[in-house]
Amino acid sequence: IILGLVNYLYLQKSISLSMWLFIGVGILGGFTTFSTFGYEAIQLLITKKYKTALTYIIFSTIISICGAYLGFHILK
Repeated sequence: IILGLVNYLYLQKSISLSMWLFIGVGILGGFTTFSTFGYEAIQLLITKKYKTALTYIIFSTIISICGAYLGFHILK
């Protein structure tokens, strides 16, 4: 949500490119690392927890996209 909000502020020229890079990419990027998601999904598949892996992948993707959308549109 916060990443979507910061992205919106940047696109509306409310924050500078430097601030967008610092907050959006630097700080928030560390919390949304795709490598952790991939690692956890692979570990579930390796341990043959297929239902859990599928649920994890689907819900992580949907919730992430919805959160970014909400954050982007929260100030409109």
